Amino acid sequence: MGLVSLWSIRRNRPTTDIKRDVAAMEAALPETLSMSEHSVNIDSGSYLTAGVNAVSNICSGMRPQMGFTIERNPQPGLADQMTARMASARS
Repeated sequence: MGLVSLWSIRRNRPTTDIKRDVAAMEAALPETLSMSEHSVNIDSGSYLTAGVNAVSNICSGMRPQMGFTIERNPQPGLADQMTARMASARS
């Protein structure tokens, strides 16, 4: 079970089953750490457009599976502005 699956379970089926939650988090940990390691190893200082966009690519790649819509707006001379919006539970 990956990070995206864990998010979906928590969002769609809130639970108070702590043991199940802990097991799901432990199962998602390797993928979470791998994605985190990949992200922090990208040279993405504020003015490094390619690096900032690379980190945004990682984040925007997993957000739709988590129920978010993604907007990327190119900014002249800067990295893209990324906006993630969660679909309303009432939709």
